[in-house]
Amino acid sequence: MKNDKTIIQNKENNYPEDKTVIFKPAEQAHIESNDDHTIVYQQPDLAPLVEPIQTSENRPVQEVLSGASLPYIGDTIRDRFVLESLLGIGGMGAVYRAIDKRKQEAEDENPYVAIKLLSEDFRRHPKAFISLQRETQKTQTLAHPNIITVYDFDRDGDVVYMTMEQLEGKTLEEIIRENAGAALDKQQAVSIIRGIATGLSYAHSKGIVHSDLKPGNIFVTKTGQVKVLDFGIARVVQENAVEDQFDAGELDALTPSYASIEMINRCEPDRRDDIYALGVIACELLGGAHPYKRLMATEALEQKLLPKLPGVGRLLRNVLNSAVELEIESRIESLDKWLKKLDFALSGYKKVFGVLVLVICAVIGGLLFLDIVREPEIALHDLTPAMQLSFNEYLNEANVAMSFDDVNGALFYLDKAYKIHSQNDEVTDFIKIMLVKVESSIESKNVSAEEVKEVLLTLNEYEAFQNDKIQSRLKKLIP
Repeated sequence: MKNDKTIIQNKENNYPEDKTVIFKPAEQAHIESNDDHTIVYQQPDLAPLVEPIQTSENRPVQEVLSGASLPYIGDTIRDRFVLESLLGIGGMGAVYRAIDKRKQEAEDENPYVAIKLLSEDFRRHPKAFISLQRETQKTQTLAHPNIITVYDFDRDGDVVYMTMEQLEGKTLEEIIRENAGAALDKQQAVSIIRGIATGLSYAHSKGIVHSDLKPGNIFVTKTGQVKVLDFGIARVVQENAVEDQFDAGELDALTPSYASIEMINRCEPDRRDDIYALGVIACELLGGAHPYKRLMATEALEQKLLPKLPGVGRLLRNVLNSAVELEIESRIESLDKWLKKLDFALSGYKKVFGVLVLVICAVIGGLLFLDIVREPEIALHDLTPAMQLSFNEYLNEANVAMSFDDVNGALFYLDKAYKIHSQNDEVTDFIKIMLVKVESSIESKNVSAEEVKEVLLTLNEYEAFQNDKIQSRLKKLIP
């Protein structure tokens, strides 16, 4: 993945893909796609041409943001914030590491803050000052460990700025890029996904939609804490907005590869816009690839593409699929519900099946209630040596998976073994253990009806559980 940089350019066509595109009025705007940068597009008569940004700490911001008369490194804002280094460029402007002289005078152990300076392009917008003020006010209401803390909003002459906590670590975009298109460690990926979802869920509960969620707007600190950044184009959901509130959505900013169809079509903001973007990011973290080949959602729909989901087990794949549905009516409606499904996909099998250290040849005493064993049409030793070897390897892998409580992995390898020798005693014993555990969990009322249905639907997808008698037994378990 390339950088999510802000590029302020004049172009009429051929917009690069996957950049945050900030549009002027609808009659002047176009949408196309390319790679992952933030771009501000204007018609030629609205702003001077600026080349793509190549920044360093020692370059003045004038060389970066539309020739604006903005401070140099070392300059002081409002006689208080000394600019020390350029941290990055986003859709709203430049972000610096700065020393807060007030903190320094108070001998604060951490006198540093991050300070965002409004870009020239936004400052030209008639409501730009209000936009940043609203951003600050909104984000200040979002007191949550997974959302960056914003301190203040002010101006110093022509310089409009906001201050926020200074973070140490990397953006998620940098982490993905360093991984060179490969999936992250599953535990790390899930931790990041859950952090993003938790922060966004809190914002949604306050009536705020981020509206430009992407890896460049997510930060992972050195301690592993996830922070959602830049609610600069976040818009208060319609039902919570007051009549005279300025809607930063008038600036129409989005990142094509992470934007829902509704965002591309410039519909009213919806929580499910953020869910779509999160689903795409989750697929990238767990599988190393965008589910729709980095195409915009509108293009994926036109081409009737199905999402390419990571190989992470069927329950988790179903959770991811519920977030990246192209049609908003099919997409899961809330992050609270999505988080519950995520947690169940990751640990629900343990809850239903309990901790199983599977002994494939176990004797299940009086629980052999399910007559699914038939005399094998062909004995295992009559199969080819290669098939016998594969069968034994798959069963061994299933055994190992279950010893680590990895039911997804166990089912995956069980199914492979079943396809080689479906009437094998060891395979049928495995199936019986699963069914017994499901039944006992239901009888103990350890799980909800919805969770039981999720597990049963997943079991039904495996060929090993499609035997008529097993199906009959499973149907009796449906609440």
